[in-house]
Amino acid sequence: MGPFEMVVAIVFLTVVGGLVRTAMKNRQAGNRGLDDYLAETGLPEKLARLEKLERRVQVLEKIVTDKGAALAEEIERL
Repeated sequence: MGPFEMVVAIVFLTVVGGLVRTAMKNRQAGNRGLDDYLAETGLPEKLARLEKLERRVQVLEKIVTDKGAALAEEIERL
């Protein structure tokens, strides 16, 4: 192995080692940070609200597509 190949090998190993270390740090920090992020953004509450809105839209779609007596009956139940 000549001096050029040795320099290339050392640089390659240094870069790969740095990437592995950075990836491991990010993985450890990312797992804890995700829970904090979800708490800060209020994502669970937003998802619950979205599900509620989806149910309301389904009811409204039924009302709009029903005809005659079924429509009046659905309106009365609401």
